[in-house]
Amino acid sequence: MRVVRIISQKRQKSSIFIYFKNLLVLGVICDIIYKNKKGVMTVNYGFIGLGNMAGAIIRGMCRSDGFAGDSIYGFNRSVGKTEALARECGLIPAESAADLVEKCEVVVLAVKPQMLDGVLGGISEKLGSGKLVITIAAGKTL
Repeated sequence: MRVVRIISQKRQKSSIFIYFKNLLVLGVICDIIYKNKKGVMTVNYGFIGLGNMAGAIIRGMCRSDGFAGDSIYGFNRSVGKTEALARECGLIPAESAADLVEKCEVVVLAVKPQMLDGVLGGISEKLGSGKLVITIAAGKTL
């Protein structure tokens, strides 16, 4: 498991662009790392937590040419947010956080910092080698 922490010192509208720009760079790196023998991209991106920040990142990913719409999974404790992003962006809903981790090579933890330990407790067994974990939770380390 590799861990990447994306942070911004100021919480402004521009920080969404910083997150998105960093994810695009990571996406290109991941696509290079996770090519199969035939050179076909096989990277699935999963978001645990689908709040404002994750929603902005997912919308940006779907509108760009760098990510396939059928490679973005999401899980949120509120089913309404998951369904809304599925309709809007083609996000694939996961049944649970553990289900999402099993299906995705890149896992973005987009939950509030105080919820991070609880989420990690439910998925830590599934986070093996070959997974890239990105967190946008401010002030937390993994």
